[in-house]
Amino acid sequence: MAALGAGRIGKIRAASVAANPKAKLVAVAEPFANAAQLVAEAYGAEPMTDAMAAIARPDVDAVVIGTPTDTHVGLMMRAVELGNLTTPIGRFGGVLSSLGTHIAG
Repeated sequence: MAALGAGRIGKIRAASVAANPKAKLVAVAEPFANAAQLVAEAYGAEPMTDAMAAIARPDVDAVVIGTPTDTHVGLMMRAVELGNLTTPIGRFGGVLSSLGTHIAG
């Protein structure tokens, strides 16, 4: 699995994956390299600065998204295109309407 984002929510999502004995966190993607490094090192994962590259890794079959809300749809769509599972997002309203627009358009 890859954790996308290493801010407040990204750290929580990465910790949840790392705590699950049925999951393996292999990458943490965050545009701020220092933040990616800190979270990745805490859980034995590889730090990355490109979320799309993390989603495309051959060893990633699922992602957890802890990035700013306006990035969720693009990340979710890319993960789905590659056959990866994604996590539910907390603020469904805006994300779902954006997702519907993205799919329709």
